[in-house]
Amino acid sequence: MLKFLLIIALISYLIYRVGGFLFRILFLSAQQQRQQYQSTGPSNQQHARKRAAGSNLDIDYVPGERKNEKKDFRGGDYVDYEEVK
Repeated sequence: MLKFLLIIALISYLIYRVGGFLFRILFLSAQQQRQQYQSTGPSNQQHARKRAAGSNLDIDYVPGERKNEKKDFRGGDYVDYEEVK
């Protein structure tokens, strides 16, 4: 019984140590990626900042046109609502 408890305690300790080590590695890599993204800044993004004509507004993003949009959509089918008590 004592042997079993020692083995369980040893395995738990090893999992604790290895888990902490793996967590630190993952945390540091995520932190480095975040710092790298922040150091590049928004100036290197695909969409450049534009100024609206005749205004002092800055436009950060202009969405593209939708390809699959139906222009003659009139609405869906009517579904009768029935309240359940």
